[in-house]
Amino acid sequence: QTCECEGILSQYLLDRDEEWGLEESNLGFCGGVCGAGVRDPKEVLMNVKTFLEGNVNEILIIDFEVDESTLPDLRTALRSSNLTSHVFRPTSKYVSWPTMQSLIDDNTRLLLFAHGEGMTSCYANECEDGILYARDHFAVTATNDVESCEATLGGDTNIGFFQMKNYEDNKVKWPSENTARDLNSYATLEARLGNCKGQRLPNLLSVDFWDVGDVLDFVEAENKKRGGVTGGEYNEDVVFDGGGGGDDSEGNAADIEEVGNNVTAAERSGGSLRG
Repeated sequence: QTCECEGILSQYLLDRDEEWGLEESNLGFCGGVCGAGVRDPKEVLMNVKTFLEGNVNEILIIDFEVDESTLPDLRTALRSSNLTSHVFRPTSKYVSWPTMQSLIDDNTRLLLFAHGEGMTSCYANECEDGILYARDHFAVTATNDVESCEATLGGDTNIGFFQMKNYEDNKVKWPSENTARDLNSYATLEARLGNCKGQRLPNLLSVDFWDVGDVLDFVEAENKKRGGVTGGEYNEDVVFDGGGGGDDSEGNAADIEEVGNNVTAAERSGGSLRG
């Protein structure tokens, strides 16, 4: 989530990199409140770039929640980071999702989405900077609903992703590691997915504290059920896929599987399950 850190606080928390055109910017990445663990955009985006360049068989899906008036500065930061050179850009109005192998071969292994202030529906080949409007392409379950498989939101263009949110905030509206420990258990995740029987199966799993519980084991096992997926690298704050394991991985599943056909999991972003 982006946030705008104004005043004295931003002077201590943000680098405001002049080379990136952010010298007057208050853009930060945060969890809703600027002072609560805000991170500098250059640090975050360069970490993403480093990951992509060091793991050439990995594909990332990122959905930005754009807050306040931060979209112009977010675009500036993305361009300055040169991440846009790795972005998958559809060539037609309506997306025909490519295979993972084609994304790897073309080195367009970053799928960018965004929703929130300033983001509106756009034809896929006309979305600025390759940032697709998330509401056109995602169906999602309700926040704090940890039982049903009913989608509450979906666009009309080409719904390639169904995101199952499997987390609950505590009484003060913060993520709780204790709650996550139960929700991220193998038995709980298996039961939750079982509620989707007879309906469209999710291919994105959102959790809190991805490294607590059995999230990674569950995603790997579920992907194998859906067609056989080799292990991948899992990183917080990005959606991962099970199709590759870094530079030395064969990425077997990527040869044949379309994007969206795997289960992906990450912290309030998703884990990729085969469709």
